Amino acid sequence: MEAIIKKMGWSRLEKYIGRASINHVIHLIIIYLAVIIKSRNAMAYVFSDGYTKSGLIWLLLSGGSMEILLIIGISCLWLKREKASAIERFICLVIALLLLIGYCCDNVGSFLRIFEREISRALAVCYVFGFYLLLETAVAYAKQIYGHFCLWFEGVRIPFFEFHCFRSSFIMITIFWLPYIVIRFPAGVEWDAYYQIEQALGYKELTAHWPVFSTYIMGFFVRMGKVLLCSYNIGLFALVITQSVAGAAVFAYASLFLKRCKVSDLFIAMYVLIVAVSPLYPGYLTSVVKDALFSVAVLLVVLLMAENLMFHKAGSKYIAVLTVSLIFMSLLRNNGIYIVLFCLVGMLVRYFFKGRQHERSVVAAMVLAIGVYGFYSGIMLPHLGIKQDTVMETFSIPFQQTARYLTKYPEDISEEELLVIDRILDAGQIAQNYNPLLSDPVKATYHGQMSDILPYFKVWFKHFLRHPGCYLDATLCNSYGFFLPDARMGNNALSSGMFIGTVSNDQLQFQEPACLDHAEQLLCKYVCLVENNPITFLFANVGVQILLGISLVFLVLYRRNSEMFILLLPMITSILVCIASPTWWHNGFRYALPIICMNPFLLVLGIMDQNTITEDKAGCRERDKMKKFFNNNGKILD
Repeated sequence: MEAIIKKMGWSRLEKYIGRASINHVIHLIIIYLAVIIKSRNAMAYVFSDGYTKSGLIWLLLSGGSMEILLIIGISCLWLKREKASAIERFICLVIALLLLIGYCCDNVGSFLRIFEREISRALAVCYVFGFYLLLETAVAYAKQIYGHFCLWFEGVRIPFFEFHCFRSSFIMITIFWLPYIVIRFPAGVEWDAYYQIEQALGYKELTAHWPVFSTYIMGFFVRMGKVLLCSYNIGLFALVITQSVAGAAVFAYASLFLKRCKVSDLFIAMYVLIVAVSPLYPGYLTSVVKDALFSVAVLLVVLLMAENLMFHKAGSKYIAVLTVSLIFMSLLRNNGIYIVLFCLVGMLVRYFFKGRQHERSVVAAMVLAIGVYGFYSGIMLPHLGIKQDTVMETFSIPFQQTARYLTKYPEDISEEELLVIDRILDAGQIAQNYNPLLSDPVKATYHGQMSDILPYFKVWFKHFLRHPGCYLDATLCNSYGFFLPDARMGNNALSSGMFIGTVSNDQLQFQEPACLDHAEQLLCKYVCLVENNPITFLFANVGVQILLGISLVFLVLYRRNSEMFILLLPMITSILVCIASPTWWHNGFRYALPIICMNPFLLVLGIMDQNTITEDKAGCRERDKMKKFFNNNGKILD
């Protein structure tokens, strides 16, 4: 009998299990509860009419095969894992809290509501702690995998990226993007872009509601197609090709920059492959949408700033190129100027403490760009008679908060306060129109004047003091989809929001070839497969991308790497724009496109930082390679 037990390996298993402490068992139980709470929507059940304690207990004990397999896998990993560092534990905790916020807003319609009951508070603690442990385990093993990866593939050279990095990257990206361009002929068009083209062609009044510069670019290509080849389709297709070539060129430039930083060919190939294959990039960048060229311009600005901060590039030619790029970025989207302002403040603070002469070139370029933008928006557009946009876009957050307040606490509002609100918004309609996921129905009722803004904010502040949690819930429900990987836009199975159809409405008509309908369906199935596969979704999910960006920000702050922090300022600004945006729903993920474009490049730079290079027990010689190029602050040595 003993021989049979030894042959089956039970003695080894018994020895292995015996290493588990009571803490490990408790941790695994908490992980199990967190997974069940999420998969069985336990929080929503607690607030349902049919809630009972016995029903909740049965729900928590009714784990399926997938949950049991997950716990078995985690138990094996947990006993072997290495302890995470303090910053890694902090980042895991932050992400777990963000996941809880997103989960509650998605299933309960409120984050603060979970504090109303003891059982919901207990479930929230289990959820956060369970996912914290899951993330901590995942980070520990990701570090080990990265260390072994560096060790196994050290010195590997890929000829394409070794000698012709830019050319090889550009060709590879273009080849993978080509099906998106051809199958969606003439183009996948977003509704706002369609209205911009109508304005540019004179079918509707030209206003500054959408970026005028972007409107003129779209209109130029479509008009040229009609004038030269008598086809709006050809003009629209030419716009897509031009935009795609520009995007592929900037991503190829990013791979070349990484090559100059002595990143291994294998990592560059992985970077290019992610950009080429993940539907997030071709799905948007080969579509007609104002965010596409803007996001490419943001990445270009980050690359040019990195040239100065890491390679000390300066001079009149550099200032001219950076200034043009900054102006181009600012004019393509209304929030581009905020990126310039944030970066200018960061550069001035750094220059005040560091005093690096070559960094004055970046400051000069930003000041010039701000001056040009001020002339364009303050003098040029009014002189041309272009109608300026109203403040309703700027005040999207407070308007949504007021609408939720009217919905939740109508009895707390006096007649005088209601009259003040009614001067700006339709007080009788916004409570009915209020959609927690979309601020457009509330903004659409705006009819006020600038003189009404100050009295409105006095009332707004009074309401905030009475029920601050209502305002917090309004903001979180409007933006939680940006940091919840499970979020989907409406009933659309595609989370990337790629545009399949060509919008045709009113007088402007685009013709879609019927022969491409089947190919479009196959493309949709491919995108759904990539975005919902448990492995590939990490590279094709907007929520994951933003959580990675937030993690990188905390990591750089912990390392006190001022160069990397300056490069992260456009990402930080873009995250704030996402929070202030009208929605994450109904194609709202396009607001996160700048973050998605910057993420792979900045993540590679973050990994390259000497202070963040991982070294496992077997030894990872990647750190020794980077010591020639990075000092303790992450700056390249002369």
